[in-house]
Amino acid sequence: MKAKKILILDKTLTKHGGSGNSMSKIAKSLVSLGYDLSYITLFTHSTEHDIGNIKRYYLKKSSSKNEKNIFERYIHYIFFVVPELNRIIKNEKINLIITSQSEANFVGKVIKLFNKKIKFWMIIRCADSDEFFISKLIKKLDFLADKIIPVSKTIAEDEIKMFPHKDIISIYNPFDLNEINEKKDEKLTDPFEEKLFKENNIIINVGGLRYIKNQLLLIKAFEKLKEKRKNIKLVIIGEGSLRKQLEEYIQKNNLENDVYLLGFRENPFKYVSKADVFVLSSKFEGFGRVLIEAMECGTPIVSANCNAGPSELLDDKLLSETIIEDYKICKWGILVNKDNIVAFSDAIDLVLDNKKLSTNLIKNGYRRAKDFKVENIVKKWEEVLNEI
Repeated sequence: MKAKKILILDKTLTKHGGSGNSMSKIAKSLVSLGYDLSYITLFTHSTEHDIGNIKRYYLKKSSSKNEKNIFERYIHYIFFVVPELNRIIKNEKINLIITSQSEANFVGKVIKLFNKKIKFWMIIRCADSDEFFISKLIKKLDFLADKIIPVSKTIAEDEIKMFPHKDIISIYNPFDLNEINEKKDEKLTDPFEEKLFKENNIIINVGGLRYIKNQLLLIKAFEKLKEKRKNIKLVIIGEGSLRKQLEEYIQKNNLENDVYLLGFRENPFKYVSKADVFVLSSKFEGFGRVLIEAMECGTPIVSANCNAGPSELLDDKLLSETIIEDYKICKWGILVNKDNIVAFSDAIDLVLDNKKLSTNLIKNGYRRAKDFKVENIVKKWEEVLNEI
């Protein structure tokens, strides 16, 4: 039995983030299966994921950017966004609201606090982190959700410890593997980029230039690796608030001809597929969707063993792994103790040096990526929606 009316509330649909990518795919798939679904975001952006013909609401008090600090935004949500959403819920006779990302989850909690009749499901996308105190305080209100849906089993375990009597089920992020395959084969049209990738061993990272992505550590690990490997370059795709800090470090250490910050790219897959190693250096992740994308692009992975997604995605605990000091060779990639510059450098060097290992990681990665096809993940969503 299909839910009568569903409203998805996300912070953004921007192409710069993973939540909009996942939720747009889930939404379109559910609508194609006959679900009556609408979409709304707290913020609007010029570059957003396509949601087809799905009914899209725009908040009158929405913004094109996060203009306020986090405390001001939460006050804004309580006194302006929540009343507006309540009107939409009432007028459209919404039965179920599904929220994604912490700020949208907060709005959902406030709505549920004053409207016990509405069904409220909350998607948890990130592991515990060095967040603001207010975020940790709001976390304690997770109990207000009727169902908690973490994007990894590790996050689910954490939620169960905090709320042992809640309805908690993990559902992974979905991936359109056909889309990745189409885009990864596109050629590099910029002559400089084409030459760069053709003449060097490329280490690549994709992610926003932010504290949690920890690209400074990756640059330092690359710098160390340069001491014994000359024909390597580091390419980082993504934009963010730490660009200036990274640029200053690159210039100070004379790495301008070795480390390239390419900024945001509409199609990162054509770069990843042509690289020799993909590296995730994050301090924490919720899922780590770039790892699945790298697998489908046929690029071997070296990843920080951070909370929560990487070990779950790369490590088949049913198999024996090879542990070498501060990193572990797993079936689908190499896990490195996070924040360990030497270990990152050594693990990257191993992948570049060991062709057999690299080939096995690529072959196994292709198979692993199939577990996350849109069709497989949407089946999980259908199962939980049929419980209504």
